[in-house]
Amino acid sequence: MDASQTDHLRAYGVAYRTLARGVNVEWLLNWEGGSFMCDYNTATAAECDSLGVFYRVISASEAAAILARMEETNANPVLLEKAPRVAVYIPPYEEPWDDAVSLALEYAGIPYDRVWDREVLSGGLKKYDWLHLHHEDFTGQYGKFYGSYRDTDWYRKQVEINEAMAKDLGYPSVPEEKKAVARAIREYVTGGGFLFAMCSGPITLDIALAAEGVDITEAVYDGDPPDPDFQSRLDFGKAMALKDAQLIASPYIYEHSDADVTREASLRGENTYFSLFEFSAKFDPVPTMLTQDHTGVVKEFMGQDTGFRKDKLKSGVVVMGQVEGTEEAKYIYGAYGKGFFSFLGGHDPEDYQHMVGDPPTDLRLFRNSPGYRLILNNVLFPAAKREKLKTSIPLRWAFSLAAGPRYTTASGRESDAISWEANAAGLVGFSSGLMLGLGLGFSMFDSRSGDIPSGGLGEGYLGNAFSERLILLWSRPAGPGHIPFPPVFKAELMLFNLRYRYEERGIGGFRASPYAWHSCPVLQLSAGALLARFLRVDLSAAVGSAAPGVHPGETIGYPAYPWSVALSTGLFLQKGK
Repeated sequence: MDASQTDHLRAYGVAYRTLARGVNVEWLLNWEGGSFMCDYNTATAAECDSLGVFYRVISASEAAAILARMEETNANPVLLEKAPRVAVYIPPYEEPWDDAVSLALEYAGIPYDRVWDREVLSGGLKKYDWLHLHHEDFTGQYGKFYGSYRDTDWYRKQVEINEAMAKDLGYPSVPEEKKAVARAIREYVTGGGFLFAMCSGPITLDIALAAEGVDITEAVYDGDPPDPDFQSRLDFGKAMALKDAQLIASPYIYEHSDADVTREASLRGENTYFSLFEFSAKFDPVPTMLTQDHTGVVKEFMGQDTGFRKDKLKSGVVVMGQVEGTEEAKYIYGAYGKGFFSFLGGHDPEDYQHMVGDPPTDLRLFRNSPGYRLILNNVLFPAAKREKLKTSIPLRWAFSLAAGPRYTTASGRESDAISWEANAAGLVGFSSGLMLGLGLGFSMFDSRSGDIPSGGLGEGYLGNAFSERLILLWSRPAGPGHIPFPPVFKAELMLFNLRYRYEERGIGGFRASPYAWHSCPVLQLSAGALLARFLRVDLSAAVGSAAPGVHPGETIGYPAYPWSVALSTGLFLQKGK
């Protein structure tokens, strides 16, 4: 939908209700600003006419021509198959500010359910595909309005209702109850849900997750002071997007942590814009869907949390929008467990600085708002066919070092000859820590002791070899989206190995042997720095005295044999999810 669209926001509602009637919709990513296409039906056409949404009726050949042209550009159709079940986290009392997402849903005509703490903690999120959090405070500090509004009726009512809910649900304080809510939301995402949050919702959610078992709040919130060492006890490994945030505990400072950029953003002023990244529609459909718009730059808008400091984001988080030349990441996305999260800084895309008590934005005046389009992109995201959402192939790079004795059947035991190996592998990750990949290895072996017979070709040798390997590896995950370092436990099955050896012999000087393929499946298990290999089955096609570069009775080139232990270490680096 480019600039010719008369009402971008209601077009999303038309697409939603078309899906609800059982008609599939194709989202044409990066085509005319992210247009929608579906089979002609009178109900959809009538809705567009009544709501003032611009549309075109095209023939089947014209539709085919559009899809063909999309193949030649950075564009791609994504099939939307069902109308998502939508929930918005809203407290059961009136707040003196608006919620941009509720406004967008109501203007577009997309139905949603209101949920709060009881529904979340009782497992009620499971029936929803999409959940939104807005100006919420999951640290239990009531939005840090204590300094300015603690004597107002609305603030006192908020405290009263939250304390009653925490007590009714069996929690000792509101902060502890809100942290439990945050963990339930994380569980929802891990299980396959989609979470979209704005303003203070994202940062307070991650702080609450990191503060599990830690008191971070002053006595005005829970009756006792925070733990004196609370900062050092935070565990951002439990958070979804943030790392290493320094908390601001004072109830008189309207800020939760240094992960937010509101102070810097306010100095830049109102005439600031953030830029949307353009992603590959064919290979990165998820961030492409979330950034569909009719403009590449969007006017900045403030909030309690306006944006995210880039150096406080985890490495797997994708920045989709940023203020150029600054530390501000405005719009971010990540995969977590089986689900996804998308966070947008700021409070209201059409109100630069929405203040307490300001009236809600009238979207009839902003029907083509690019900022509100970003919100509605997120609403339709769960409607996409799941196979299409596999974005950013989960690549992991594995590096390992190992040293240990070599084995020869001629001596009938492990020799005192030592081998060293260095390996690197590119791995594609599957579920539950399973990975498949191709690796390159380099090994050195020292048998100059004469312990291994050389068939008259020398007393011993110092050699090296290059190898290409196909490996199947499993490593126990440390948590959603993480691979441990060093690996706590790892099992690796080497399916195939192609080696090329060079040898320097005691007699006859340097001799290079030609390629000799051999497949020797090996199962190796490791825990920390100790490695043991088991289940050796030699299927080599190049063993025996006639094989080039192979000594009689020698089993080719691994640092350890069944039940032996070698020193090993490994490092996993991950890109994508």
